[in-house]
Amino acid sequence: MFSSSRESDKGSTRSLLLQNAKVARDSRKEEKKRQQSAVLLQAHIRRHQTQRRLGRDLRKMFDESVARSTCESTVSAAATEMFQVNRGLLFVYNEQHDAKRLVAMCRYIVSSMDRTNNVKVWYVSLALSKKYLVLWLDQIKKTIRLSLRHISFLEIKDMKQQQDLEVLLQFILKLTDCSDWKLLSAKGGDAIRPMMTQLCSKLLQSAVVEGLYSVLGQVLMRCSGQAKVSAKKAIFPPALTLAMRSLIQSSYSKPYVQLFIQNIWTVPVISTCAQTTSAFCVELLNRLELVESLAKAVGHGESGSVDLRSLDVNSVLSLTGNFIETSVRCGFFRKHRDQFVTTVCQLLSHVQPVVAERDSRHTHWHPVLGLLKEQQDSRYLNSVSSVIPQLQLLWHPATLEILFPIIPQSETATAETSVNRNPKEKLGFVSRLKKRLNTVFQMSIPSSVTSRLQLDSDKWQQLHDACRLFELSMLTLSELRGEILSSISFHESLPQQLWLSLQSVGGGFSSVINMATRKESKLHVSICSVLTLVCQCCFHLIAILDDVEVYVQQKPFTLKDLTLLSSFLNQLVFQLLWNVPSVTDPQFPDDLETRLMNAAHTLLMVLYEKDSRRPFSDDNVRWIVRDLKASSMQTELSRNQPRAKAVMKRVPHVLPYRERVKMLRELVSKDRQALGLVQTRDAAPRPTYVRIHRSRFLEDAYSQLCQLSSLSLKGTIRVKFVNEQGLDEAGIDQDGVFKEFLEDTITRVFDPSLSLFKTSADQRLYPSPYSAAQDNYQALFNFVGRMLGKAIYEGFLVDVPFADFFLTNLKGTKYSAAYSPFDELASFDPDLYKNLSYVKHYDGDVSDLDLSFSVNREFFGKVETHDLIPGGRAMTVTNENKIRYIHKVAHFHMYTQLRHQITAFVHGFHSIVNPEWLGYFSPREIQQLISGDSVALDIEDLK
Repeated sequence: MFSSSRESDKGSTRSLLLQNAKVARDSRKEEKKRQQSAVLLQAHIRRHQTQRRLGRDLRKMFDESVARSTCESTVSAAATEMFQVNRGLLFVYNEQHDAKRLVAMCRYIVSSMDRTNNVKVWYVSLALSKKYLVLWLDQIKKTIRLSLRHISFLEIKDMKQQQDLEVLLQFILKLTDCSDWKLLSAKGGDAIRPMMTQLCSKLLQSAVVEGLYSVLGQVLMRCSGQAKVSAKKAIFPPALTLAMRSLIQSSYSKPYVQLFIQNIWTVPVISTCAQTTSAFCVELLNRLELVESLAKAVGHGESGSVDLRSLDVNSVLSLTGNFIETSVRCGFFRKHRDQFVTTVCQLLSHVQPVVAERDSRHTHWHPVLGLLKEQQDSRYLNSVSSVIPQLQLLWHPATLEILFPIIPQSETATAETSVNRNPKEKLGFVSRLKKRLNTVFQMSIPSSVTSRLQLDSDKWQQLHDACRLFELSMLTLSELRGEILSSISFHESLPQQLWLSLQSVGGGFSSVINMATRKESKLHVSICSVLTLVCQCCFHLIAILDDVEVYVQQKPFTLKDLTLLSSFLNQLVFQLLWNVPSVTDPQFPDDLETRLMNAAHTLLMVLYEKDSRRPFSDDNVRWIVRDLKASSMQTELSRNQPRAKAVMKRVPHVLPYRERVKMLRELVSKDRQALGLVQTRDAAPRPTYVRIHRSRFLEDAYSQLCQLSSLSLKGTIRVKFVNEQGLDEAGIDQDGVFKEFLEDTITRVFDPSLSLFKTSADQRLYPSPYSAAQDNYQALFNFVGRMLGKAIYEGFLVDVPFADFFLTNLKGTKYSAAYSPFDELASFDPDLYKNLSYVKHYDGDVSDLDLSFSVNREFFGKVETHDLIPGGRAMTVTNENKIRYIHKVAHFHMYTQLRHQITAFVHGFHSIVNPEWLGYFSPREIQQLISGDSVALDIEDLK
């Protein structure tokens, strides 16, 4: 028992000893770690102190050396001495503390090579020593790298930073080109020139690798912004020289061209800034081989070319402007026309997909491109408006003469002359446009075609390329579309030559229409592009012509030309709607054929509206498509075919008037059946009965009929007349009495003595502005509109001729592209039309007439002033806005001052007659629906 107790005591003692030994070992390890940590910490502290001390000593040495070496009288420090000092500074360089010393180092190196003739002082002389060559080369490369990094943070607006930036650029410029080194002008310099040239080339390549182009792009971007002229002249030349130097030394190799395009050529208006700084910069950019290499890289999809997808929209827009301006300056667009067109199209094609078609909360406005699908960098938006003058060179008259081979070459000012003007001078677009307008309106198109244009010729291909270019320009540069179209439309001879080119196509108009409507045709795309531009130009030109210019002067188009043009367009639009399914498919809004359709239809309707008011010729049959049968149209409409619906919606006049009237009656009949207003075996509609006293005819008609719903008014109405003695007249209405009642009602309400309506100069009716004095005038006009609608619905003719502009409002087309209020003003108010025509054709400065965008109207003895636009009475009418002014005045007199009366009348009228039915007819044909043949108003009959 005692032995087992002793053994347990020994075991516990052993465990205790082992535990104590472990604790002692752990304690020694911890102590060792603490000692090692202390040693390591002391080493770090000593190293930090040593580094700080070494840094202070090296920086002090550098400051003292630079201070001695930069004194004018003591530029005698040996290059080897400064090399060691610079080496020490670069060893301890810290960007936060040593940026100024870096600038001082670069300043010293540049000055050492310029301010003395002592070879030992020239810093570059170390490159001649085998001992220093490698070390010197590494030091210069590191200095360039640090300089580029520091340049990226410097601002031009700050004077001190601008000076530092200038020094750093001059340093890189000096070390990458040995042409002005004094070392090479010394004895034996020619022998080492190849070696020094190679050395500079290596340094330049090293700078490119370190991001030279990216940094220079940032610098040039700041120069192109709001920098002062003095800053631009100091910074822009060395930055541009460095960018061009590496490009030229690489012999315009693809990688360097790509870097140049992505970083330099995308700087807004860089070519314009070059003109404001120095002739040397202009010469640098105006190198033909430069533009050729850029066009080749951008315009072709070959390996190594620029990927435009890596650039944002504003960068590509700036690239486009710079390319256009430089191409014009160096004559590239003349020598390489086809490549110029291809390159610009390629650039615009990249921008066009981000342009939005309509406004929404997800779109963003751009001053050149209009609505965009994505938000843009605000830094570019501040300078993007300055790109516009560059883009305007594309549609400069001289540029158009090069791009369009059909234009006879003239001796007008060239585009190169225009671009080399003082950049502060405006392009004078409006002034040039006015001069060209005067020239255009004094020209007429030759009546015959001298030669046929072959569609497989180079001339036709060039014409197609030019049309495609400007079509793409107008689609992309949305905010400049009007200006582009005006420049093309009002060119001295381009619209006429485009029209002649179509006339001269082999096979005639039938061949053109056939190729435009057949996608399988090889020339389908080119024909559509040319036709689209022709239609857009002609519309833009014809839309502003007044009746004197169209029918009397017949300039620039004769009536014969307009007749021929309208016949051609009528067939073209019909064939597109009838034979090209994509035109009527809403899934293809941007389809080539759809764009042609929209342009051709817009021009066609302008011509049709003008011809409807005053025919171009006695041949009105030309509007009818003889191959189209009314029965076929009815069949397709009954089957709800898209092409039939599109034809009746857009060009219903291709069917004879009588056939359309039959279709209207058929639509009315179907409407009656749908509303249950037709008697059947099972049911008979209940008529509405009204009692009309002869002594208070209008009062009873208004009080009883205005309360009826549209459904009741469309149904049968039985009228019972009460004579003056208060007795019912014999007989029950069987449509004959109601017809008499309706005709009598309409005749009475349109009596001008009631002050609801007035007569125009040609004795036609329109709402009187003085009718607003009556308390319930809007309800009265609504009632009158319903009565007139009932007459058309029933097929009754009433002898009430309306003014043309009022008929246009009845149809609901007052805001269509084909509608011009000024055209209808002559019949409404000849004196006002004469006065506005005088303003339109005034040769001098219209502002001398002291007109403003406001009109004075006398209303019951009180003169009221109405602004035509917000703040109009403070806006002077000038030559630039006079066209807008005359249309605003016409619109005010024929719609704005009558809008409440017209709105009420049209609302009542459309409650009975579906406005879609009225779309089948022109305003003059609506008058024919109302009263049959056109007749003059006999005021005495109405009284």
